[in-house]
Amino acid sequence: MHQKAGTGIGKVDEILDGLRIGDNVIWHDDSGSLASDYCLKLMEASFRDEKPVIYVSFDRSPTNLLKKLGALANSSSLTILDCFTHGKGSGSDLFLKYYSSSDRNERVKRVESPDDPVSLAKALEESLRGDGVDTRFIFESITGMQDLWGDEERVLKFYTRTCPRLYELSTIAYWLIEHKAHSERLKAGIAQIAQVVIELSVKRGKFFFTPMKAEGRDHGPLNRAINYWVRDGEVVFGSKDQKGWGRIDVGSRLKQFRISAGLSQTGLAKQVGVTPSTISQIENSQIYPSLPALYRMAELLGVETGAFFAEAFSGDATTVYEPSHWQGVNIPGITGKGVSAKQIVPSGGDAGCEVWLLEIEPGRGLKQHFFDEKCEEMGYVISGAVSFQSGSRELEASKGSLIHVVERNPARWKNRGEEKAVMLWFKLGHQ
Repeated sequence: MHQKAGTGIGKVDEILDGLRIGDNVIWHDDSGSLASDYCLKLMEASFRDEKPVIYVSFDRSPTNLLKKLGALANSSSLTILDCFTHGKGSGSDLFLKYYSSSDRNERVKRVESPDDPVSLAKALEESLRGDGVDTRFIFESITGMQDLWGDEERVLKFYTRTCPRLYELSTIAYWLIEHKAHSERLKAGIAQIAQVVIELSVKRGKFFFTPMKAEGRDHGPLNRAINYWVRDGEVVFGSKDQKGWGRIDVGSRLKQFRISAGLSQTGLAKQVGVTPSTISQIENSQIYPSLPALYRMAELLGVETGAFFAEAFSGDATTVYEPSHWQGVNIPGITGKGVSAKQIVPSGGDAGCEVWLLEIEPGRGLKQHFFDEKCEEMGYVISGAVSFQSGSRELEASKGSLIHVVERNPARWKNRGEEKAVMLWFKLGHQ
């Protein structure tokens, strides 16, 4: 009889009759970000049981991944194999500088040739502690592997060689795969070898967990979609706990992200390829977007698809916003090329406004304003100096200056100095 292990989620253990040592678990993910909640719970459970975890990352830079893992990244039982920096990151100095920074986490190991499956297999073996038995693996993701390797045959060959080795070591491995990004042949080949296959999907604003395969155990009916929610980092399945939740309000989250990105409904609609009326109907919860449209909007707004289904911001969650809480935001047409933006307090909180940290490098500037929606705004120059156009006047604001915007948005921002200009910016209310 195989030894059982927990997923860290009681209801999932009940549905699957637990995991078995040696299981390879495939997570078919509709959006590419739903399986993350299940991975984090497995990590929590593994660390409590003092089991080592090896996290293989193809899609996230070390900085991004450590931020996602939060306190879990500090566990001495964790090893991260970074296949991103020399993979999708192309060995860029932007990502390489992490390894020389004072904030570097020593548990992050850079894979020098992640485009070579043999090199990855060698890195996996070298990362095993002791005899490697009872290790937990998280592969994020098979889709990232294929993007880098460019050939699903190489992916399938690596998977079919690796799974028996992991089974032999009595490990548990989670493999994430974006459901619609691969051929049926690849998915069938992967599922045939796996001991457990689970599909995660989003339909009409609700999450569904569907067990497709659970080899060698007593379990409930397969291929039955079970509704679940994510609340305060916990995965909650359909029960009395969901009372009052209703459908997830995708519309209000879209509006929040759109406004934070400084886009009008018309501006977002043009980039997504839909009408402004469609965006308005989604934001007013009259219709739900298709998954392809949702993916496109997430990409344009600089958020993960799963962020549309996360719990709304709670203003009483904290009264101190540490730098680690500040969210770097991609504002299309604004950020990049010497201009960056971080959101400190998002819209929807009790603060009643949005608070941003805006930075302009020396010699850089913008033709337009940071945000295209008109609202009352105030900015405080923390360091450096900026010039800008207000109507027919050109104004300059240096360190300690306060900028008040009421009737028209400024334009032609420019940092003519030799010091980076940093501004604390407040969006006080939309007109």
